[in-house]
Amino acid sequence: METSELDVAIVGGGFAGIGLAMRLQAEAPRLGLRDWLLFEQAPRVGGTWRENRYPGAACDVESQLYSFSFGPRFAWSRSYAGQAEILSYLESCVAETGIAPRLRLSCPVSAARWDESRRRWLLETPVGVYAARTLVSALGGLSRPYQPRLPGLERFQGTVFHTARWPEHASLAGQRVAVIGTGASAVQLVPALAGVASHVTLLQRTPSWIIPKGDRPLTSFEHRWPRLMRLRRYLENEWVALGMAHTPELMRRLQWYAEEHLERSVPAGPLREALRPPYALGCKRVLLSDEFYPALQRPDVSLVPAATAFDAAGVIDAAGRHHTVDAVVFATGFQPGRALVPMGLQGAGGTGLAESWKDGAQAYLGTTVHGFPNLFLMTGPNVGLGHNSMVYMMESQYAYILDALRWLAQSGRQRLEVRRESQQAFGDEMTRRHRHTIWQTGGCRSWYLDAAGRNATLWPGFTLEYRWRTRRFDPLAYDAR
Repeated sequence: METSELDVAIVGGGFAGIGLAMRLQAEAPRLGLRDWLLFEQAPRVGGTWRENRYPGAACDVESQLYSFSFGPRFAWSRSYAGQAEILSYLESCVAETGIAPRLRLSCPVSAARWDESRRRWLLETPVGVYAARTLVSALGGLSRPYQPRLPGLERFQGTVFHTARWPEHASLAGQRVAVIGTGASAVQLVPALAGVASHVTLLQRTPSWIIPKGDRPLTSFEHRWPRLMRLRRYLENEWVALGMAHTPELMRRLQWYAEEHLERSVPAGPLREALRPPYALGCKRVLLSDEFYPALQRPDVSLVPAATAFDAAGVIDAAGRHHTVDAVVFATGFQPGRALVPMGLQGAGGTGLAESWKDGAQAYLGTTVHGFPNLFLMTGPNVGLGHNSMVYMMESQYAYILDALRWLAQSGRQRLEVRRESQQAFGDEMTRRHRHTIWQTGGCRSWYLDAAGRNATLWPGFTLEYRWRTRRFDPLAYDAR
């Protein structure tokens, strides 16, 4: 089979991949890049916002922050955009910037292997093999759903799916539905199902802290001054990093706000106490909702302890009670540390990324990995946020990657690999800085932490610091030849 040559290959058509493609479209002539493509396994772009189409799906970052600064959308209808509107935005970015010819949809990359003799990444696809000088993985940290293995699930006779794999034409109207999990997806899904399903049984392992969302249509003033509102929202969110990453004691004030929301929304009694988290606010993802607490007080919605097992007719909770249901929906989140594994990445010497990360995910600036030359990761380890818009972090990475490509073109080098000591020093810094953050001192166990209890997911500081550290490529941290 003939091999096609590329300067850059991007894998993933969500926010991260689409934004980088937009920047490449503008910068490629100045970088001397002629042949580059974006590969997406699905028949349309969207990533997270294509897959997460469950009822009630919406962003919990203000819509004014949830667009690219180099291609912003100022016509958002609400303060927090819904799934369909965000997907429409991404599709409009493709149409309006002319990158559609660079997209290869319905074209999954099944494997990517570094060929040392050719100094190329060899990408296996259904339409042939591509040899790329540079590979950018834009699969995203929220692309691999997590579904716990519970005894007896294979015997259950009803419908089962994950919120991130919601069937396109699924309807749960009139059915008895079990929702497993009380995280971000469940908080949006349960109010949307209440009154549609005949009964919703929510199985909770650990409650989440919830603050009011205040979703509403945007005002004429907000539409008239979009950049001002964008800056305001950014600064309002950014100060929270002071409490999460630097001085956890400051989170108590926000926790009082969440406690007031709970006590104002739910009458004193067993339900309120069951919804009160036993850990500090911020230790797990802070959720936003005005509808979740009222939904749990409906007669057709029940909150029960976590699921422990299934039989053919339903689910058994931690109190030993059986609940007969017609459908089970897992709202159990994702595996951010394993998001790259499905692509089968093999670096120098044939080492797989899964093997390289067997003791925990690690990447220099969350972007490059020792042993994997000419590879860049979008939203890699320690790039995630618990307080602000990930689009800002993506744009910081775009600048770093484009500057690296510019340096390669100007220096005439073909192979770029981060030094082991550079990566290790960054990883040690992240571990040290995380020790005193709310995520590791707040008294919980969250999906932010890996098996060793290390936070390889979140950035332990202000986003402005990350922007400063990625403002330009730093060749002294790399071996280049």
